[in-house]
Amino acid sequence: MKNIFSKTTLWGLAFFLMAGGLLATAWGEVTYDPDTFTYSGSGTWSETIMITDPTTFHFLDAKTATFSGAITGNNSVTKTGYGNWVISSTETVLNNAVTIDAGTVTLNAQRSLKAFRGTVTVNAGATLVSGSKDAFGYTATTDPTTFYLNGGTLHKTVGENETLGSVDIYFTGGTMSADTGQYDILRSDVRFFVRAAEDATAEAPTVSTVSAPLVLRNDIANGFSVDVSANAHLNITGGISANIITATSTYPTLIKTGVGILTLANTGSAGIEIQAGTANLTGTSSGAISIASGATANLSGASSGAISIALGGTAYLTAANSGSITVASGGTVYLQSTGHAQLDISGTANVGRSGWDRLMADKGVIHIRDGGVLNLNMLDSMGYGAGHSTTVNIYQGGRMINTTSNDSFRNMTFNLYGGTIDSNTGRYDILDTLNFNILPAEGATETTVSTVKGTWNFRTDTFSSDGILSLNVAENAELRWDGMFQENGMATPTNPGRGTFVKSGEGILRLTNAGNTASQPVMVEAGTLIVENNALAKTSHLTITQNATLDPTTAGTSLEGNYTLGGRQNLYFDGDGFNPFEVTGTIEILDTAEFFLISENPLDYQLFLDESFTVMGVTKTDEMPDMIPILFDPEIFNMPDLRLWAVWNDTGTALVTQGGLPEPSTWLLFTLGLGGLVWYRKKCSRG
Repeated sequence: MKNIFSKTTLWGLAFFLMAGGLLATAWGEVTYDPDTFTYSGSGTWSETIMITDPTTFHFLDAKTATFSGAITGNNSVTKTGYGNWVISSTETVLNNAVTIDAGTVTLNAQRSLKAFRGTVTVNAGATLVSGSKDAFGYTATTDPTTFYLNGGTLHKTVGENETLGSVDIYFTGGTMSADTGQYDILRSDVRFFVRAAEDATAEAPTVSTVSAPLVLRNDIANGFSVDVSANAHLNITGGISANIITATSTYPTLIKTGVGILTLANTGSAGIEIQAGTANLTGTSSGAISIASGATANLSGASSGAISIALGGTAYLTAANSGSITVASGGTVYLQSTGHAQLDISGTANVGRSGWDRLMADKGVIHIRDGGVLNLNMLDSMGYGAGHSTTVNIYQGGRMINTTSNDSFRNMTFNLYGGTIDSNTGRYDILDTLNFNILPAEGATETTVSTVKGTWNFRTDTFSSDGILSLNVAENAELRWDGMFQENGMATPTNPGRGTFVKSGEGILRLTNAGNTASQPVMVEAGTLIVENNALAKTSHLTITQNATLDPTTAGTSLEGNYTLGGRQNLYFDGDGFNPFEVTGTIEILDTAEFFLISENPLDYQLFLDESFTVMGVTKTDEMPDMIPILFDPEIFNMPDLRLWAVWNDTGTALVTQGGLPEPSTWLLFTLGLGGLVWYRKKCSRG
């Protein structure tokens, strides 16, 4: 006799089952042979069953048989037929393989001694049900169970928790579901393995599903592992949350491995670590998310936790993130959403969201570090919207590039520590106040040079009558502005106001683009403005204040607008005898203006303000100072006692003589009409 059943009660009728015997009862027939127990009715077994050999329990009809007595044994059990086999004893322990080929097996014993301690296979069309709280074995800490869901289902029917511990679950088209309640991941020895059927392909993967909520305990030591193989897809639609057991514990983490696809709904405060393959996060998340080398994340749900993309990792963000986004060197992120709080880029960040939107949330921060690139790929992806106030920090080796279209800026701050901004084939529009702070790199021993390239457009339409570009260049820093300025760029500007270009700080601003067409006023409040390639030709009004220096370095430099002179003017003489700076318009001279003559041999030159410079007809008035100081730079020529002065005479011309420094003059304002102010080199004999 292969199966030993002690006293058994069927609807109150006691009997003993014998080998080959047949017993008819009021609820149906029970037929026993050496390998199979066949049942076709409804009833209750209350006595112990010990399985000594491999046995099949076959339930012919879609009815329910309840086994309330203990079931034990170390041999395999196979359940067949469409009936529901209910096991309700807390003492049931099956240590060998259990296979559910069809129908349902229901465990109704709350917090049992873990009914299954071997392998449990649930094939397609079959279901293993948790009909009570923690029926699969909450109290067991050893004797692992392995579930194989080969198209079959693990299901909960009551609103209680099912706590999993020491369990491996293999999905091959299988499902974990629940009417109500949740599955608790108790320890890090709970692992999911998702596998593909033999005929699966990347285009038609084997899809497994967890539709019930999963809860990760935050005392999981090493995280909850989900391994998804090639041509397989696990879809967790029920969401993941964290159960905070102790206040000092860290948040639990789901670790995704394998090259297949994992799709997650809401993840709450649980962390997500994507080590390989692809993960799709479709719901909200407040936990940290990391994407390792070779892994890809598609984040379409709003998140508030930190997101990090490692070398070789790729992330696609189509929803807002109110936490930080860190892109390591070699990592890539595609931002197709608005409202991010912080970007930290050492790899590549691509912005692909159009529609006059804002990449960052108000008061957001972007860090572009050495090797980092921020690519703006769509129209007005960065700062067109009202109330925008993003800060962009670009460090040495970092770049921001507008690759395809225009991007409009409002109320933004750029801090450059040796970084580069380039509009490439597109354009940057200045709509409202735009602040640049040019700073030395950390630990730099030489001047740190930052660079701005591309086309910059002073807009004069809807938002502001004066787009203001403020450039604060710190000491030991230089901004090389190779970019081109243009004005409006609108087919029909609605406001004819001009942009204002203001330079402050003790550092150097270098303008190099000969193609500038904008006529915005330029004011230099401090530091040095170096002008190359006639870059100021179209400027409507240039002001050099008392604390600033103008340094035009290229022959032929001219200004067609008005000029307010103050501070220091460096006058360079080239080999053809021309000073490189010419002014047409109204000139206002501040009483602290100084002119420094710079040439290889300054003693061979004189300066004249006379008819050669188209100032004929101008006569001295009481408002004009007697002398305009022209000073050598003693640091350059090592001649501290030599000073030159332009002295007006009665004919309205001026000669340069050597003399002492007078008292500061008063303001001078005179109009040259179409003429100009030019300093020519002339040979003289001293004696």
